[in-house]
Amino acid sequence: MKYLDFRSSTVFALATGASFAALPATADAQIVYSGPVSIQIPVTTAGIYINVVTGASGATPSAVPGWDINPFSSTTLSWFGTNTLAQTGYVRGGGSSATLVDNLALGTIVSASSPGTPNYATGPNGASETTGATAFNLNSSSNYVGFRFLNETTGLVNYGWLQVQVGATLNNASRFILGWAFETSGAGIAVGDTGAVAVPEPGTYLAGLAAGAIALRAWRRRKAAQAA
Repeated sequence: MKYLDFRSSTVFALATGASFAALPATADAQIVYSGPVSIQIPVTTAGIYINVVTGASGATPSAVPGWDINPFSSTTLSWFGTNTLAQTGYVRGGGSSATLVDNLALGTIVSASSPGTPNYATGPNGASETTGATAFNLNSSSNYVGFRFLNETTGLVNYGWLQVQVGATLNNASRFILGWAFETSGAGIAVGDTGAVAVPEPGTYLAGLAAGAIALRAWRRRKAAQAA
């Protein structure tokens, strides 16, 4: 009995242009991703408190035990930290002021050395960037903030990123947290990294294998004819 070599079939399927669609992402063991969310940042002095480990959010610290991030302000967009500078805060210092939270480019590494030397804003110093090289993009969801926090589950300082949508101004009501991710081992994380690994859709994958098997058999017939 002859057995089909699926590795060869896959190669042939790719060579013949068979389609391999991606399923929803599979999370990496060390990266936790919130998935798409839409958490409004109220235009208030309290803002919103979020526990990035549990996903809980609320308008007061007592409503969200173990909260990690707190965007707030009725006049701009500011950020408040929960603990000591060594454990929490937001990446700052790459724009026009060393005290302003930066809008980070995708792929930027958030780690113990962000953004080159440890420089994290915490407490009321964390007013968001409004001018300079890393200003927030208005009327856009292309805004990413790096942060670190003390993970209450592991006791480790973890590093993460969150995506922010803002409206025509930083204190516009159309401002939302759209998602976040963090690395659980204490290592750095690239902004935008969700730990996702694209995998083939089962039906499409099998169709691709079938197409590859047909191509493989045709190739073998041609080789046999040439050898005759």
